[in-house]
Amino acid sequence: MGGTAQAGGAGRREGRAYIGSFTTGEGRGITIAAVDPESGALTPRSAVDGLVNPSCLALGGGDGGVLYAVSDADPGGVAASAPPTGSTDGTPDGARAYPSVVRPSADGRFVWVAVRGSNRLLTYSLAAGADAPRLASTVDCGGSWPRDLVTDPSERRLYVANEWSGDVTWFDVDPESGALRRAGAVEVPAAACVVFA
Repeated sequence: MGGTAQAGGAGRREGRAYIGSFTTGEGRGITIAAVDPESGALTPRSAVDGLVNPSCLALGGGDGGVLYAVSDADPGGVAASAPPTGSTDGTPDGARAYPSVVRPSADGRFVWVAVRGSNRLLTYSLAAGADAPRLASTVDCGGSWPRDLVTDPSERRLYVANEWSGDVTWFDVDPESGALRRAGAVEVPAAACVVFA
């Protein structure tokens, strides 16, 4: 997955990009495109359907060899593949759910998903393999409409931008299970994303 250009002009290899598109709006699901190493131009090569409205994609699995996708559909879900094949339901309670973001841990042991509507944070264990996420735990996001989530550089804490409640909440990450425990919050009206420098 995600080939990179080799240095030195001749023998450069084209890269790969994964593009999520809304299937309810004539999109093809996940399009796999070649990336020209010189110009940066994208050329669609193939598409994988089967996941409705993939709204966020992330590479992970330790070595980046797994593509995770969340579905912006009801009831929502998370898929893990290399390239896309299997799917795992990501809605713990059957509520209207709109997953907004998926973040794999740097060590490839967990995947976290923020779900709007049910306002939940899902922790998936990758103990059975990076391509077999298993829902391990859920927790309330501490706000409303979690738009983004990110870990701090140490991955000891996870931060969530809650758009509708206008705050950023943070959680301690259990190093063994990846489970989240609420640790704090700060008011930030219409919070949309968080990034660490």
